Amino acid sequence: MKEDRLAQINNMQNTSSRILADVVSKRHSDVLRTITNLQKNVANAEMRRLWNEDRYIDEQGKLRKEYLLTKKGLLLIVSKYSDELRLQIIERLGYLEREQERIRKEQKRNLELELSHLWNKSDRDDLYRYR
Repeated sequence: MKEDRLAQINNMQNTSSRILADVVSKRHSDVLRTITNLQKNVANAEMRRLWNEDRYIDEQGKLRKEYLLTKKGLLLIVSKYSDELRLQIIERLGYLEREQERIRKEQKRNLELELSHLWNKSDRDDLYRYR
């Protein structure tokens, strides 16, 4: 999958399984099968919120099934098709974990400085009180 396709996928907020099939160069029936298998393997409330079954009329006038996907559902499905995207997701999670740890340490340091300042002010107040 080329970088421009990854960028295109990243910019999608909601899309249909037909559009996804076109973007990842897969047959729509393959994408439908992937979604069906995911539904069988992980049948929980969170999974059901990732896509909704819908219908569309094809070129022959027949009513066909498709899914409307949230961004999370889209990324879940695409990550099954793209090793590049799966790696990007893993790298992003690593970055977010490091950033969270950095923020936690910074908050701890700020709290310690604030407590130190308050303690020192309290000591000064005590000194002035006993003068």
